[in-house]
Amino acid sequence: SKENWNNINKNNNWLIESFSDFVENRRDLNPILILIEYGADIDSTKKLVNDLRLNEYVVWLPMMDRRELMCIIPQISVGVGEFYEIPKMIWGGTGWEILASGKPLLQGFNFEPGEFEESYGYPPPPMLPVRNQEDIMGHLLEMADHPNKREVIGQGAKAWFDEYNGIGLAKKWLELLRKDVSVEGKAK
Repeated sequence: SKENWNNINKNNNWLIESFSDFVENRRDLNPILILIEYGADIDSTKKLVNDLRLNEYVVWLPMMDRRELMCIIPQISVGVGEFYEIPKMIWGGTGWEILASGKPLLQGFNFEPGEFEESYGYPPPPMLPVRNQEDIMGHLLEMADHPNKREVIGQGAKAWFDEYNGIGLAKKWLELLRKDVSVEGKAK
């Protein structure tokens, strides 16, 4: 059903179609889209890239270990997660890696104002939230036109990650581990 499809579809076509429009508008930038050869729809994705005449603007990388991917992220301008249409869905592993690397994350984000903080107890990260395909093109243009803003968002993403999930979370775990824990009234 359409509803089930929307719940499992990452909508990667949104990115590729928006990137095609971006290339048409900003060919002078010689933009490059890096994609990983991964997933059940790889053949369909390659066909879409070909149909949109994007082959010279797309670099295909083989599926790789996370540590190898972490070497590529510092070289990009904007990182991309997925665009599920599921309310309150957050990003996956690649999104976390992009945030930790201090790059703007272009990511599906279907939260109402205040809803993320209410659910998680801290504010959402500085990112490029996407609710629909049109948001992607807007963010791509904004990041191309305002490199300083791209830097600010990336630095904010890294600071957010460190505070709420990286260093900050490690400190919370360390505090828990250092506390005396009593078992049946006896201190360990």
